[in-house]
Amino acid sequence: MAQPPAPDLLDRLSRGVRAYVLLALITICGVAPGFFSIPPLDRDESRYAQATAQMLETGDYVRIAVQEAPRNKKPIGIHWLQAAAVAATTGVEAREIWAYRLPSMAGAILATLAAFWAGTALVGRRAAFAGAAMLGVCVLLSTEGMIAKTDSMLCGVTTLMMAALARLRVRPPESTGAGLAFLAWAALGAGVMIKGPVTPAVAALSLAALAVWERRIDWMRPLLAPWGPIAAALIVTPWFVAIELATQGAFVDEAVRRDLATKLFGGGEHPFRPPGLHLALLAFLSFPLAVALAPAARLAARAMRSPPQDETLAPLRVLVAWAVPIFLAFEIAPVKLAHYPLPAYPAIALLAGAGLVAMTDGRWTKTRWTSIGVATFAAGGLVAVCAALTAFLPPDGAPASQRVGQTAIVGAAVIAAWLVALAMARRADALVALALTAALTFTFVAREKLAPSMQSLLISREASQALERAGLHPRRADAPSTTEQPIWIVGYREPSLVFMTQTRARLADGATAGATAPTGAALLVEQRQRIALDAGLGARGLRFAPLGPPVTGRNYSNGEIVALTPGRVERAPQAADD
Repeated sequence: MAQPPAPDLLDRLSRGVRAYVLLALITICGVAPGFFSIPPLDRDESRYAQATAQMLETGDYVRIAVQEAPRNKKPIGIHWLQAAAVAATTGVEAREIWAYRLPSMAGAILATLAAFWAGTALVGRRAAFAGAAMLGVCVLLSTEGMIAKTDSMLCGVTTLMMAALARLRVRPPESTGAGLAFLAWAALGAGVMIKGPVTPAVAALSLAALAVWERRIDWMRPLLAPWGPIAAALIVTPWFVAIELATQGAFVDEAVRRDLATKLFGGGEHPFRPPGLHLALLAFLSFPLAVALAPAARLAARAMRSPPQDETLAPLRVLVAWAVPIFLAFEIAPVKLAHYPLPAYPAIALLAGAGLVAMTDGRWTKTRWTSIGVATFAAGGLVAVCAALTAFLPPDGAPASQRVGQTAIVGAAVIAAWLVALAMARRADALVALALTAALTFTFVAREKLAPSMQSLLISREASQALERAGLHPRRADAPSTTEQPIWIVGYREPSLVFMTQTRARLADGATAGATAPTGAALLVEQRQRIALDAGLGARGLRFAPLGPPVTGRNYSNGEIVALTPGRVERAPQAADD
């Protein structure tokens, strides 16, 4: 009779409250790089942050708007969380983006802890800890966890819902499951408040797939108890009624017809992408889960080949039914953004944790070498990303191609050493430690060292600093637009600069600014708008007086090269003489 494996570090770390504390700390380490140092990103993050800032400025916590434009796309849940975080930390006047990112960090932590809670009932403590730890530092979740928008918190509440449903499926016969059903409904309601139909869709697809697969639904009976749906309705209904009254029915119409419909059927600002894109990105975006994707696939295949009546494999069926339908749904949808399948990642992580433990405990030799191959492929791609980012660093006397080549060589050497360590490691805890180390190293280098230094891409930050140097920034007490008139941003319409300056900032083209900007107004002018601006101002006896050199770089949102010059509108000399 085979002896159980001796307790390892993974076994000791996965016990009790200590496991949850450690997983939270691991996730914070994954999210932290770039959390404070990367400026507001265009365009979604800055739109979310600006809308939240306006709520705090106006006291209107029902409607969502960016400047004067209503933003009837997503529900208000993330804005309430951001507003609470900002009010409790920095205040709206500071415009510190990290405060708006706190709910996203909390969402990543919730996703990691909820995945572990689900995994302890499905795949055991060791496997659950391994999978949850790798999930907490994986490229996609840790990146979304440092961006002030919906997707990290969406992943958190959706994972909590699916964890409750998973534990409901494998609960012992003596348990009624009432508490789990209530929690699942409450988390579903919270998910609707964060991003509308995504959380209900994950639940519906997963439950339908499991019901068809197993040909049984008796375990779902606790979900029919009325208190759960009532809780979800109480979470969702009040604000939806309020926003429909406030917008005269425009919110739901625009959210469904203009936002959701374009995601499902194509159109809008996002182009069509063929099926397979999410699968092609999986090894990179789930890294370091790449070290265990092969054994995870082996376990999933085992569950799909086995009879659906085999209760010993019910936990694996739950994970497959959680991950596969939602992943396939996003593959079929014509619009594909990299973060869309994130709600499936916790299930993939738990399969990966279970596969990694099975691979090391069972000595799956062929699967092990396949895993190392997948890890090599993923790590190589991430090193290539870091190497490419160095091309946008400030000039240091060496050609950009030389920096890229040097980074690639150093990265290749690091990967080689890491792969040797992977090949030599025989215990699950060693493999998890190597996986975490690799992921944290990549995120630190990419998001903490490289991204904040790419001045030529961070145009809004550089422009805001140029306004500071010129004494024109709206938040300076001596700026001319602080109390009298707004700053004019001419020919550059990115919301990040609005967030970093003021809500009243006027975004205009050169002709409009030339015809209406008053004497003394502070301007930030894109060079292609100068002719129209100068013509309009000249016709009124005014001129644009630059104050400092232009800020130049590439707008990464649309690829355009821009040059922004700070200055002020003043009387033209000839007009002053007259």
